Amino acid sequence: REVRREVNLEMMGMMSMLLGVWLLATPVAAAIQFSPIPFGDGMILQRNAASKVWGTGASAGATITLTLTPSQCAGDSQSCGARVVATTVADPSGKWTASIEPTPATNSTSLKASDGSTSATLNDVAIGDVIVCGGQSNMGFGMNGAQSKTQTPQQAKAALPPIRFFFMQGSGPNGGSGGKTGTVAHQWFKSNATNSGGASAVCMLTAAYLYKHLEGQVPVGAIESCVGGTNVEPWTPPSGSLYVSYIVPLLPFTFAAALWDQGEADAKRTNSTWYATEFPKMITGWREQLQTPKLPWFYVELCTEYGAEEPKEADFWMAQRSALKLDNVGFATTTDIERALHPPDKQDVASRLLLEIRRVVYGEAVVSRGPEVLSTKVADGHLAITFSNSSLAVHEGIMVSGNCTSGATGAFLSKTATQTTHLAYTIDGATATVTCANASTVWINSDMTSCFLYSTESDLPAVPVEIPCV
Repeated sequence: REVRREVNLEMMGMMSMLLGVWLLATPVAAAIQFSPIPFGDGMILQRNAASKVWGTGASAGATITLTLTPSQCAGDSQSCGARVVATTVADPSGKWTASIEPTPATNSTSLKASDGSTSATLNDVAIGDVIVCGGQSNMGFGMNGAQSKTQTPQQAKAALPPIRFFFMQGSGPNGGSGGKTGTVAHQWFKSNATNSGGASAVCMLTAAYLYKHLEGQVPVGAIESCVGGTNVEPWTPPSGSLYVSYIVPLLPFTFAAALWDQGEADAKRTNSTWYATEFPKMITGWREQLQTPKLPWFYVELCTEYGAEEPKEADFWMAQRSALKLDNVGFATTTDIERALHPPDKQDVASRLLLEIRRVVYGEAVVSRGPEVLSTKVADGHLAITFSNSSLAVHEGIMVSGNCTSGATGAFLSKTATQTTHLAYTIDGATATVTCANASTVWINSDMTSCFLYSTESDLPAVPVEIPCV
């Protein structure tokens, strides 16, 4: 009996092994699915646009149907508002891409993809406005460090509305996913005080301020993809290494706007001439690859040029502004906010970016930048500068301060490689008159002063600019 039992056990073992081999050899039927990056439960799609969705696993050549169903429905009954929003055909490998029909803002719905034999569903999908955020470490600077003059990081996180956020990639002070940040990567989440610490402060706060501006009536979301210490060219399509790694997986997602905070690495290597060409090239490349030729683009001007200035090269702020030759580009001035490699005050940066977004994306008649030079005139050793704002004032910056009298350390100065001289000035309405003395040029609101020229109406600073004084 014992021998018979051993033989039976041996036969059972062989049968189990053969069954396992058979199961491994038997092909598993593919099932349709959404691409896991950037799709998932709790996500957001762009409203009022032919938003792109894509995936794999469909039967070759099958017709794919995409259906939106309000989340309050039990199932996807048409009587409850379910509707087909796109159809497409899978390629021979089962991959598929579709453009859903333009849809107004929706707080929560489900999106189902079906090839007739299998289906996949994304739950709690919002339809609203989505921004993509890129750059280097100041974009990667996390909410855990966002400190303004009036708000601590804890207060900033506690005040967040439910922004739908996707952390693709990010690195910077106080930023990143996992660990103590509470921020997850490659998974959509709705922002709150505990899960947003590692998310980009510029990205998250701009999205939050936009949500509040829209009075909570339109869902807002953002995707962060940035890497600290990086130059512009690795982000340039089609072959930039960072672009391939961290942007290509997002293509061709549909966005309302892009935010960009980068340039320190290029400024430090006095790379102004290169940047003036490469930055617009990068923007154009992203727009083409995202299939949104006029995608609104907003960048953060550096708070300091890190030495990338004359006589070595043209000033870096001018290199950044080379992007303005493209349509739908705006920027935020920051020389007056805070002067550091990683300024913690991202609240004021986000507030200024929002103004530009309101002007460009939403077409609002809002003053979104400070005084801009309309005309200049040099006579009898004085430079008269007329600005676009009807009333001007000089005062200290937000977190940069000094003695801001007209004869002491005002907003107007001349500088050489070895010396900085503050110049006397007077203001009458929209015109500032500067005493040139021996200065060949006059700098306004540069990174060498602690007092700044503002509009008294908007309290926004003039952009850093250099004007000949001869």
